[in-house]
Amino acid sequence: MLVMPVSLLLSALVILVGCVGPLVPVKKIAELPIEERRAVLGLPIYNESQLVGKEYTVIEIGSKKWTPST
Repeated sequence: MLVMPVSLLLSALVILVGCVGPLVPVKKIAELPIEERRAVLGLPIYNESQLVGKEYTVIEIGSKKWTPST
């Protein structure tokens, strides 16, 4: 029966992908010096609807790139 091996393979794949962990460097905010923590917490965070009709800049971090949706 082919159904069992396919479902087993998919289950194994899901488990393995979930075990990779974050693919970017992660820092706990509580471990940052107070000056850095204040700077980070002071950054504005916008959702897409708040940016409609406004000019903004695309940022690139490592190999990850965030661009405005088209």
